[in-house]
Amino acid sequence: MQSSSDIMRARLPIELYYIVLNYLADNKAALATFSLVCSYWADLARPYLFHTLNVESKAFSHRFSAFSTFLATTHFGHYVRDLTMSWAEYSTAKPEKVSLKLLRSILVALPNLSRLVLDGISLLPDTTPDSNTPLASRPRLDALSFEGCFFHDIDLTVAFDVVRLFGAVDELSFHGHWCSKTTMDLGRGMIVPSTTAVRHVQWVRLSEAATRMLREFLVGGSGGSLRKRNGVPESVHFTWNTQEEAREFQGFLSGAAECLKLLELKPLNRRADVDAWFTFELTPCTQLETLTLHMFGRRDICTALRAYTHLFAHSPPPALRDVKVVVEMMEYVIGNPLLDNGARSCWANMGEALGRLASLKSATVELRVLPGSPAQYRETLTGELQAALRVVRDRGILRVAIVVSSTVRSSVFVGSIRHCQETFDIDEDDSLPFLNTH
Repeated sequence: MQSSSDIMRARLPIELYYIVLNYLADNKAALATFSLVCSYWADLARPYLFHTLNVESKAFSHRFSAFSTFLATTHFGHYVRDLTMSWAEYSTAKPEKVSLKLLRSILVALPNLSRLVLDGISLLPDTTPDSNTPLASRPRLDALSFEGCFFHDIDLTVAFDVVRLFGAVDELSFHGHWCSKTTMDLGRGMIVPSTTAVRHVQWVRLSEAATRMLREFLVGGSGGSLRKRNGVPESVHFTWNTQEEAREFQGFLSGAAECLKLLELKPLNRRADVDAWFTFELTPCTQLETLTLHMFGRRDICTALRAYTHLFAHSPPPALRDVKVVVEMMEYVIGNPLLDNGARSCWANMGEALGRLASLKSATVELRVLPGSPAQYRETLTGELQAALRVVRDRGILRVAIVVSSTVRSSVFVGSIRHCQETFDIDEDDSLPFLNTH
C-alpha cells in the first residue's frame, strides 16, 4: 500500500511544486502550512522557509545563544541565505552582547549564507588566538552590513574582526553606531589593514574617529600611495555630516585612487557642512568612471554648485565617463532657490566645466520632489535646467529626470528614509520562538 507521501509525489511533476513554492516565497505562513502536508512537501518547503531569517533578541532572552545551539543540533543552517541579527528594544535596554566567538559559531553552521545584517546589536571582541582567522566554510559573502551597532568600551575594530572572518565581501556597509562617551575618541592606535577582498563600501553617519578607523582598515594609515592589497574597494558610497569626516575620507580617496571606479558623495541632511565639498580632490582617481553627487535644493545650493564647478574644472578624474547630480528638493516651495538668479549662473558655470571634460559620455540631473509639486512647476524646472546646462545639452549627453518620491520613516535604527519613487524622463535627445522569518 502506498503512503500518502508516495501518492502526492506521483501525482505532480516536480516543476509544478516549484512553481507553487516560488509563488508563495514571500508568504511564510502559507509556506509553513505547505510544509505540514507530508514529509516530502516539508523537504521541498524548507529551503524557502529558512532562506531569510531575522533573529530578533529582547532583554534577558539570550536568543542569539539559543539560535547558535539550534544550528549546532539541526541541519537547517544549510538552507539559510539571508540572516539578520537585530535588537528589538533600542530605547529600553542595552542590547544582548554578541561575542566574536558566538558569531563565529553561528556562521560556521551557515555554509550557504550570502547576506548578513547586524542591526543594533552589541559586538564584543574575542581574545582567543586565531579568533578572526577567515572561515574555511564561508570564503565569500555577498553583503555584510552593520546598522547602528553598539560598542561598549571598545572601538570599531571589533567590526573589522567580523569582516576578517570572510575571504571576500562584495558589499560592506556601515550605518551609524553607538559607543560610550569614554570611547568616542578611541581608535588612535594602529589599525591592521584588511586582507578581505571588498568590492563596494558604503558608510553613513560615522563619526570622524570612526571614519578615520575605516579608512585605515581599508587602505592603511598613511593616506598616501596605495599598497597593493585585496581589501581596497573599487566602488564607494560616502555620506558625511561634518568637514572633519570629509577630510578623513579624502585620505581614503588618496589611498584608493588607483582602484576606485565608482564614487557617490552625499551630505547626511540639510544641516550637513556644505563647505566639505571643497575638501574632495579627485584628480588622483585615475580609474574613476562614474561619479554621483547629492545636494539639497533649498539651503546653500550655490555653495554646492560652486564646489562641483571647482571639482570638475580643477581636479577632474581623467577617465570620468558618467556624472549624476541628485537634487533632494523633497517639497514644493514657491520661489525655490534651485533656479534663482545666483543659482542659475552657478548651474551654467558647472555646465561649462562639465562640457570641457572630453571623456564625459553622460550627464544626468535628477530632481527628487514630493507628489504635491505641480506638473507645471516640474516642467519649468526641467526647461530652465536644460537652458542653464546648454553646453552639456549641445553635446547630446544631458538627461534631466523628475523623480516623485513618497517618503516613509523606516524602522531602521539610524532613521533612514525609504523612498517609493516614480520617475519621469524629460530627455531631449512550525516556527521557533526566536526566529522571525518575515
